[in-house]
Formats: sequence, C-alpha cells, structure tokens
Amino acid sequence: MSRQLDDYGDQKGTSQTTARRLGEFLGAEIIKDKGLNCKFIISQLPHGAPVTERAVPTAIWKAEPAVMKHYLRRWLKDPGME
Repeated sequence: MSRQLDDYGDQKGTSQTTARRLGEFLGAEIIKDKGLNCKFIISQLPHGAPVTERAVPTAIWKAEPAVMKHYLRRWLKDPGME
C-alpha cells in the first residue's frame, strides 16, 4: 500500500481489508507505516459476500495452528471449520 491505512478512511478494497486483518493478528504496529505489502487470496466464503470481505492475508498460514483456525473461522464466518 502506498499510503498508511488510516489515510484510506472507511474506503473498502481488498488491500485495505487485508491490512486490517494483518493488524488483527500481527498487531496494530505492523500497519502504521506506508509501504505495507498485502498479499492475499480471495476465499469462496462467506458465500454472497463482496470480494473485499473475502480477502484473506496469506500470512495467516504462517501463524500457529490455533491462531490460524481462530481467525479463519472469524473471517470466513464458518464456526465449524476444522
């Protein structure tokens, strides 16, 4: 991202969603500076949700299994996910 996340305000986009989600599990200090590299995939879940809400940061697969499951369940709105 070329600007800080705060500069985007309430604007929605896949990069902004990814940056906010990175901040959720890596900590807010990671997203304070500009130049954040947001790599993501677009999930099928939650069904019917806009593409911007289905962006999942790829960094989640490097987290501990319990952390990964917690956030994927939350973001994909699938409490039964194993």
